[in-house]
Amino acid sequence: MSTPFGVDLGNNNSVIAVARNRGIDVVVNEVSNRATPSVVGFGMKNRAIGETGKNQQTSNLKNTVTGLKRLLGLSTESPDLQVEQAFSTVPLVGKEGQACAKVRFQGEQQEFTSVQLVAMYLNKLKDNTERETKSTVKDICLAVPVWYTEAQRRAAADACKIAGLNPVRIVNEVTAAAVGYGVFKTDLPESDPKKVAFIDIGHSSYTCTVAAIKKGEMKVLGTGYAKHFAG
Repeated sequence: MSTPFGVDLGNNNSVIAVARNRGIDVVVNEVSNRATPSVVGFGMKNRAIGETGKNQQTSNLKNTVTGLKRLLGLSTESPDLQVEQAFSTVPLVGKEGQACAKVRFQGEQQEFTSVQLVAMYLNKLKDNTERETKSTVKDICLAVPVWYTEAQRRAAADACKIAGLNPVRIVNEVTAAAVGYGVFKTDLPESDPKKVAFIDIGHSSYTCTVAAIKKGEMKVLGTGYAKHFAG
């Protein structure tokens, strides 16, 4: 039986959770951390993803890709690509209109698209989850930034499919937080909605969403964000 599986894709770290025991459990990784570094590194013989990628980042800086969330789905025409290059230790190049990272892997120069990189990372998270929960993982609910374009959302879904996962939902991060609040809050009004602001100060961006919530119903009233302002 497949275990429902959710990922909050972060710029610095990502968090995995599963639905079990009538609740939501955060899954720890191979070193018992509740957050896994969003890093993919390349070496002479293999890839280093997550914790292992972070551990060898300093010694392998030119072949370690970070900022996966911000690269995902970017086209070569996007002005954001030049912005991201300023924060990347890996050359970002174009290939068939897509943003790619140029790295040295297994002794030769290779280019990997942002979709391929995120798929590698999600596959690692899937393996961690299956090992921890001792169950099969097939379906994924992926939380992405509210400022993602439609093309970036499609790229996120493609990355899930490459990793062997069925993307049942691609949701906004702050909307997911609002839903979680509404599900677990027991004293919500029956008729006159309660207005709540949900603020997410992440590693690389800042988002605020205002929602009207009452029992069994939620309406997002408005969202504001700053892509390059954060913690």
